[in-house]
Amino acid sequence: MDKCMQKATFTCSSEEYLQSIFRQCRQAIKDHGFIKIELNAGSNRSLSQNALYWMWMGEMATHFATRGAEIDKDKAHDLMRHQHLGYEDIVINNTVINSQLKSTAKLTKGEMHDYMEKVDAWAADHGVLLPHPEDSEYMKCIDRGYV
Repeated sequence: MDKCMQKATFTCSSEEYLQSIFRQCRQAIKDHGFIKIELNAGSNRSLSQNALYWMWMGEMATHFATRGAEIDKDKAHDLMRHQHLGYEDIVINNTVINSQLKSTAKLTKGEMHDYMEKVDAWAADHGVLLPHPEDSEYMKCIDRGYV
């Protein structure tokens, strides 16, 4: 990191690259006196999580539709986001023009797992027992103790 650089973002996946990042951090401390480090593990939700989540939305929609509700997978998705993620404002300059449901698209793997745990518990509380395939990333996280 040169003396003019104020911000750098790294995506590290190897010990060798980590050593390079450490060297740049040491130099930045020499140049600026201190640095601020933000660490984010993992990446956005996985395809496995997404596939299981949408399977769950289908299961929920089927369950409630057989009980007279007008619901499909997309409406179940909106309901779960309403229940567990909430809303975010759309702001242009200083004007709030709209609030919309938060998206699952930008959730990290950990955030998606937490969200899915809430969905799973909510569904169970409402009589829907969702499938938990043993080979799913969701179950692997539970088995590793990430819950």
